[in-house]
Amino acid sequence: MGSYRIKIGIVFLILSFIYGPAAFGYNPQNNEEVVDTTIVKPETISIADVPIQLGEALIEVKRIAEAMITDEVVDDMREANRKLLGELDSLLQIDKGIDLEASNPRFLNNKIGYWRKLSARLDTEKSNFSNNLSNVNDRKKTLLEDMQLWENTKIVLKEENPDESVFERIDQLLFQFDSLSSASHLKSDRLLATLDRTIEMGLIIEEFMVHIDQIALGLADELFELNQHSFFEFDFSDSKTWDLERPLEFFYETEVSGLITYIKDADIPLIAGITLIVLLILIFKIFKKRILSFDVKEDSIYRKILYKILSRSVSAALIIGLFAGSLFFVNRPELLKDILRFIVVFPMVVIVKTFVRRRFHKYVYLFGLVILLHTVYVIFPADSIYYSLILMIISILLIIIFISLGKHYSQRKGGKVARNRIVGFLLYIHGLTAFLGLIALLSGAILLSAILINIPIGSIFGGTLMATTAIIINGLISVAVESPQLLKLNIIRLYGQQLKVKIIKIINTVAVLAWVNALGNIININRPVAKALSDFFNEEIVIGSVEFALTDVGMFFFVIWLSIFIARIIHVILEEDVLNRLKLPKGVPHTAAMLVRYSIITLGLLLAATSTGIPMSSMTVLFGAFGVGIGFGLQNIFNNLVSGLILLFERPIQIGDTVEVGTLLGNVKSIGIRSSKVRTFDGAEVIVPNGQFISNEVVNWTLSDQRKRIEIIAGVAYGSDPHRVRELFMQELQNHPDVMKFPAPLVFFQELGESSLDFRLLFWTGNFDEGLRIRSEVMFLVHDILKKESIEIPFPQRDLHIRSVDPAIDLNKKKSD
Repeated sequence: MGSYRIKIGIVFLILSFIYGPAAFGYNPQNNEEVVDTTIVKPETISIADVPIQLGEALIEVKRIAEAMITDEVVDDMREANRKLLGELDSLLQIDKGIDLEASNPRFLNNKIGYWRKLSARLDTEKSNFSNNLSNVNDRKKTLLEDMQLWENTKIVLKEENPDESVFERIDQLLFQFDSLSSASHLKSDRLLATLDRTIEMGLIIEEFMVHIDQIALGLADELFELNQHSFFEFDFSDSKTWDLERPLEFFYETEVSGLITYIKDADIPLIAGITLIVLLILIFKIFKKRILSFDVKEDSIYRKILYKILSRSVSAALIIGLFAGSLFFVNRPELLKDILRFIVVFPMVVIVKTFVRRRFHKYVYLFGLVILLHTVYVIFPADSIYYSLILMIISILLIIIFISLGKHYSQRKGGKVARNRIVGFLLYIHGLTAFLGLIALLSGAILLSAILINIPIGSIFGGTLMATTAIIINGLISVAVESPQLLKLNIIRLYGQQLKVKIIKIINTVAVLAWVNALGNIININRPVAKALSDFFNEEIVIGSVEFALTDVGMFFFVIWLSIFIARIIHVILEEDVLNRLKLPKGVPHTAAMLVRYSIITLGLLLAATSTGIPMSSMTVLFGAFGVGIGFGLQNIFNNLVSGLILLFERPIQIGDTVEVGTLLGNVKSIGIRSSKVRTFDGAEVIVPNGQFISNEVVNWTLSDQRKRIEIIAGVAYGSDPHRVRELFMQELQNHPDVMKFPAPLVFFQELGESSLDFRLLFWTGNFDEGLRIRSEVMFLVHDILKKESIEIPFPQRDLHIRSVDPAIDLNKKKSD
């Protein structure tokens, strides 16, 4: 029942924080408006400060005039914008005249990318005008406020009858204010008019891109239509059937010219991509021998594969460089994708060959040939015989490859039989898909044929590319974490393996998602899926008077999770590698790192609230809810939180200290904001609420230092020379390396015991954690020296005196066996 109430309370706290008073049915708009009848006195400048303020105001007016955008710049911007909008309008009219519904998906994708690029250019133009307009309006607002201030001051001055020269200077200043304000108003109007036209053009372009996208989505309904000639309907004897000039000219006009234009505008991404590839080749070459010289662990599968890949270092660098370099090209045309795919197939074939047996090399070469043909067939239109011939060759080669490999794995006896059968089944599925593509091609369903043939190509090529890239990155991470250089960092030495596992999981997940995205692009489902998900998560959900979208809720929790994740990493780096290397008092690195951690989390909470549009007034509701919660049942939790802050600032206990709280004795392993962990000497970890460290008596054995006094009681037999015994004990204590010289060890003749002369040995050690070992070693030394000196170690003895015996007992009679 208590757990149920806590869950309900947590839900109400979250709702009150996210949606404020509306979550509880309270609407501030229902309150009657309170009219403030207080009369505000106009702001003026004191008479004594008027001369000085006049001079400063004149300088300020001059500065504003110089900083404001000039009329010439506004004219140039408007003229450039007029030309840009005219150019975009002309291009728009040309593309609207194209029969887009008769175009193939590749052409539509190119058009969408092309107009996205132009739209981004228009967004830059809108941002430029918006920034300048905001700048002008801010200065105009400042001018109007200053002008009102001086007008109020002039009215007040009339009652004081000052010198006429002061009025003249004020009038001069007001005239400059008015002139500059009028000029800024005119500039603002001109900039606003141009911005409106730019926004209008942006909306037209956005509407046109939506139209293209809808046409592309509508092509899915035509997949099974026999909209082209089947292969057998071509007139092979007609020379026009084998004409190359027309399709090549069409390819140049629709693809090559667009790529040339794109490359001209993308000089910086091109240079960046080439530079990245060259740098990667150099880096792989330089570190190849060093990485290969590391020892390979038996369980490090990524490192084993990486060593094979690095034997082809140039190919590995090309794969990573081309894959990463393609990210520099935003809205890249389809032909650029084909060229990158054409280039990457060569290093990928070299890499794959290092992992497969020699008898499978022929299939690697055949699949490489398939990729090359796949980048060539797009040159020709769908109604060309060359298009159909190349697609037919590709499908036949795919059938041969997948059926042969599927048969091999299905009949393979060695290794894991279940895995081999699954691989064989998947290969058969790929072969069947290629066969269906061939049937569709021969039947005239060209669009369906292209998609079916592209699925196995994209699946294997994309999977191999993503897997190779992920393996290279994961292997490099594995090597880096275990390298001697990085092991010098405490964070790597302590958390390197955990960090490596998490990073590898993230990289593998990204690789799988990229592979799925590539398949989605092939079958043209990415855009409809993205649109459906966007509509679902952005749909407004109404519960009572509360309106929210799943995107806002998800963003809220994601920002909080991200802030916690970043705070944890920064906390570890600060405590283990930054502050720990500075000469700071004990416990200060942990305190500083904890404060930074919780500051980042708090900032993330506020950022999550603002990013999702939560009004900051809801924070007061949250704090009020916390106040009610503290009053009803959160006293202990709040007490522990405050105690945690006290522990962080006062530092009465620190990580590594040996503390004693009640019956609990152990080492402090961590100090949190609510509780701390104490590890007992038996190995148990005890979670101790921080309130116990503040409210209870705590014994900290190592607060100031690691020194500890050890006491040993030793006894010798009566008749031994106590002076000699004391001398022997002192000699052993002084010779032990772990016994401190200061304070000096002491040996006391404690008492005359019942059966022994008792001595008390007192000495200090600077190593508290090794106290048990040191005490044991000293006791061994005491025993050995007494035995060596033939000094008897007594044990208790008793004399039994029999006062009476039962007459029936014969003491002289022996017990029979």
